Amino acid sequence: MHCTMGAKDKVVAQHFKMINKNWKDSKNVAQEVKLLCLGAKESGKSTIVKQMKIIHEDSYLEEECWQYHAVLYNNTIQSIMAIVKAMSNLRINFSNLFCINEARG
Repeated sequence: MHCTMGAKDKVVAQHFKMINKNWKDSKNVAQEVKLLCLGAKESGKSTIVKQMKIIHEDSYLEEECWQYHAVLYNNTIQSIMAIVKAMSNLRINFSNLFCINEARG
């Protein structure tokens, strides 16, 4: 079909192709969801992004999992320590005496 086209027809075809490409690109951009995460330092902004990646993408590579292993371990320990401290401040007792000794370290 392009063999019999004149110069003017080729320009029109290129223009149509460019319009079609721009339309497809704008359609893709319109379907993108952008999220602005605002919050104080250490409030969990990057954690939410990482969780969304796990849920909606192809998860993490094995190397990425090992990188986050120490972070997850540290977060778990810090959370447990915060809970134990809050229990003391709120005068919440342990139900098991063994746990009291473990909490003291």
